[in-house]
Amino acid sequence: APISHRFLGRWQLIFFAGPAFLVIAYIGYYTLNFAPDAYLIRPFTLEQRLYSEGVILFEYLRQILTPDISLMGPFQDDTWRIRGANVLTLFALITWITLAIIAVLWRKRFPAFSFGVLFFLTGHFLESTFLPLELYFEHRNYLPSLGPLGAITAIAWSSSTNWFKHLTAGFTMLMAFLLWQTSTIWGDADHSAMVWSEAHPSSTRATQNLATRYQVTGKADSAAATIVKGYLNNPLDGALATNAVISMCFKGPAISEYRSMLKQITADTVRMYFSPMVVKSLHNQINLYNQGQCSPFNADQLITIANGFLQNPAYQTPHTQYGLMMAIARALQTQEKMTKATVAKMQAFRIQPVAETAYTIIQELIAQGKPNEARNFLHEARRLAPQYREHYDTWGKALLDG
Repeated sequence: APISHRFLGRWQLIFFAGPAFLVIAYIGYYTLNFAPDAYLIRPFTLEQRLYSEGVILFEYLRQILTPDISLMGPFQDDTWRIRGANVLTLFALITWITLAIIAVLWRKRFPAFSFGVLFFLTGHFLESTFLPLELYFEHRNYLPSLGPLGAITAIAWSSSTNWFKHLTAGFTMLMAFLLWQTSTIWGDADHSAMVWSEAHPSSTRATQNLATRYQVTGKADSAAATIVKGYLNNPLDGALATNAVISMCFKGPAISEYRSMLKQITADTVRMYFSPMVVKSLHNQINLYNQGQCSPFNADQLITIANGFLQNPAYQTPHTQYGLMMAIARALQTQEKMTKATVAKMQAFRIQPVAETAYTIIQELIAQGKPNEARNFLHEARRLAPQYREHYDTWGKALLDG
């Protein structure tokens, strides 16, 4: 029954209306100022995300009521979920909007139904709308699942017929059995890697996880083949592309296939999707090259790939640009082009001032017999990163005087 108290209205205003207003205001502010640029790191646009999430909400609901354990797993970054405007997506959006309106209008007549719908939609409100998150993660569904399950439980136990209660008890036992099966699969690292890769062939993480399991068990050929196959399924995935290049350092396709693939990767770098693993992969490539473990590859090819990513709109954050420039500098060092390597490090420092990088640059300039340039750079470093000024004054003076 409705509760009436003179302080309840104020409590609702503070804890319901206030936060709701702040969230709505933030949505408007974020959409106008950050949403377009934020989606540069995703393979989909804001519009595609909104259309996709309407269908994904049905997928979440199906996994609550009739779970498919073969599709469950930590790797849900499938590209097939990206959708645009079509009959299915428009139907999904209209259906959810209609259900929300009915739930509000019938909240007193059918409170359990209204609770189930509104709790589910509210639980997914932020993660399934405008924020530039990945499209799907199962953990997002944990709390919202209390809506449909709570509604079913409430309706069953307020029902005058026992068969509904028996049905929910049977459903609970079925869920327990599926949980046991799921945990059995997840507890076996090698088997689960195979299951997740087969269930999500377009998932970057599932592919990388399976390749890692092959490497751990000493199957380098299978690991390389898995990465190359993943890249061919997702040719614009930066992480898989750079990992495919690394796979050639072990035992990948024939050298002619390698050259063809490398040429395609080099051409596509300027339009590949963002991945934070790209910079790490390029540095791993240099490590392997320095260890003599990557004969088909040379430093010029890595520099060309890194330059392509430098021009990619999705790789324009200072941290990423810094990492790419440092990869180029390391590649130049492998060719013993020390002056050019130092210049590349100076460019990296200007993008993102890092004290250790400044220290290295001054060391290299002194070693190259350029003390005046070292002093000039020291002044520049003090100006670009004044928070490290004491460090510059201490070891910079020591290096120059030494």
